[in-house]
Amino acid sequence: GDTIGQKPVVEMDSTFIDFQIQNLQHSIQLLENSLEKAHERVRYLEKEFNRIDTLYKENRASEVNRDAADQEVVQARLQKNSVSIEKSKLEISLSELLERKKRHQIYVPSGWQIVDKMVETGEQVIQGTPLARASDFRKLVVPLSVSAQELTAIGELPAQFSANLEQEIVKATIRWINPDFDETTRKLRIELLLSGYNGENRGGLRFTLPLKIPSSGLRIPKVSVLSRYENPRVKIKATQEMVNVLVMGETGEYLIIAEDSRLSAGTELESFPGAQ
Repeated sequence: GDTIGQKPVVEMDSTFIDFQIQNLQHSIQLLENSLEKAHERVRYLEKEFNRIDTLYKENRASEVNRDAADQEVVQARLQKNSVSIEKSKLEISLSELLERKKRHQIYVPSGWQIVDKMVETGEQVIQGTPLARASDFRKLVVPLSVSAQELTAIGELPAQFSANLEQEIVKATIRWINPDFDETTRKLRIELLLSGYNGENRGGLRFTLPLKIPSSGLRIPKVSVLSRYENPRVKIKATQEMVNVLVMGETGEYLIIAEDSRLSAGTELESFPGAQ
């Protein structure tokens, strides 16, 4: 029930990774010193080579001395490059450790609420252990599985339409539509975003959205049906004939049944108030 702020929700002990980070930082500092020395040596040897090269051009230094000075410059540059590469490798390792340390702190978006807590402070856990669950109750979102006809009917509504939440009129808009077809339910998944609800934002609220959908069959009052769900049947008032029916759906106080040659629009049926 706690609302999340800016601090991490969970912090794991980072003692050992902190030691590794400090060790790498010291090693990088030593390499930076070595790199600075190598840089200064290259500058000195380049200056020395330029001096000997000038003397060589004036026939005041031998070619051997000039080549030796040139070779020293080449070797100093290679040494500097090696130190630089080693420093870069350690910096990559340091970046990896710092990134791993970030994962010692687990954040949840500000404003979310904790709905379940699986571990306690000081408890040892292994990789993959669930620690807690958090959900976003700042906005009310209704997930629905709808048929193609129902989706078409919702799409024909205004961009913002009225619906019923816990017997209170609210405004709803389509948040997203999943284009993937669910082979199990034979329906499409959508989410509606609600606004204007004065109650507490939480799960388990009853949501109703009236839709007008064309359908085949007959509409009969629920009170005219006996054994509504196990063996539904109706009695024709004029003939007292019992007719088994196939329930295809319901809307309000009515059931939608499959067409039957013995039943037609306007046929009067017996009523069975309180019958199941």
